[in-house]
Amino acid sequence: MIPKDRVLMAIAHCEPDRVPIDFWAEPGMLGKLLRHYGMLPQGFRAGGSDAVQHGARIGEITREAYSKLLERFDTDFRYVSPRYLGPPPRQFPDGTQESAFGCRNVAVRTQFGTYHHAISFPLSEVTSPAEVMDNPCWPNADSFDYESVVHQCAAVKDYAVVSGSFSIWNFSFFSRGMENILLDLALSPEIADAIIEAHTRFCMAYYDRLLDAAEGAIDIIRTYDDYGTQRGLMMRPATWRELIKPRLASLVDLVHSYGTKFMLHSCGSVIEVIPDIIETGVDILDPVQTNAACQSPLTAAS
Repeated sequence: MIPKDRVLMAIAHCEPDRVPIDFWAEPGMLGKLLRHYGMLPQGFRAGGSDAVQHGARIGEITREAYSKLLERFDTDFRYVSPRYLGPPPRQFPDGTQESAFGCRNVAVRTQFGTYHHAISFPLSEVTSPAEVMDNPCWPNADSFDYESVVHQCAAVKDYAVVSGSFSIWNFSFFSRGMENILLDLALSPEIADAIIEAHTRFCMAYYDRLLDAAEGAIDIIRTYDDYGTQRGLMMRPATWRELIKPRLASLVDLVHSYGTKFMLHSCGSVIEVIPDIIETGVDILDPVQTNAACQSPLTAAS
């Protein structure tokens, strides 16, 4: 059984020859694994500031080396991403870099590796929905080369082909700041609503263009939308149902209209809204974090 069939069979609630396998790791760990298996390009240093990321952001580690690692683990998924054509990220003298959403990030080194930490947000000072919509920080769906996914998909056609990253909630953090957007939910819900709506509009345009260009070669769209903490939802379930659920449902409907499956990534305890997530038509919830509150198999069954 080829990997694509194995994954799609599992999504259809049928039993394949084995459980499908995906693999993720932090950049530093990926580098160490590649070094362990002798797959690092000459001169590459595992760990430190060297980084490898999923999808289109491979850093200094070559696509060929990374592909060999996935083959070594016999994984069933492959990730594709359209090439970004927009303005290059601004670099600042202090080493910070601006993202496509206008969020300014700094590289933070720890004993375990390097990660990027957001230190400023383009919408942190807005005071009205009008200011949100007029802000120039929104990326344009025209800023991507969607045709570039065609050859990427062809190269991995026997695998479950996955694309996606942009989402309607997580990227609100990067525009407004997590503390600000959470305060908005309670004190200025109209601002939160405007920010989430702006991200939804971008996602709808982006995924429509992406799936149209791929012509059925993408099997799964995966969005990253963390709704939970270790102890429960970031917001009241009623707020999630008002601001997130209908927009998530619209995005799922768009993806399904192309015959593509929808994978929702959300860390934390989201058990309070799992029935709602099912109602929106989401095909895969990634993950069901069993060490988060009320989500161990024993607790959920009781």
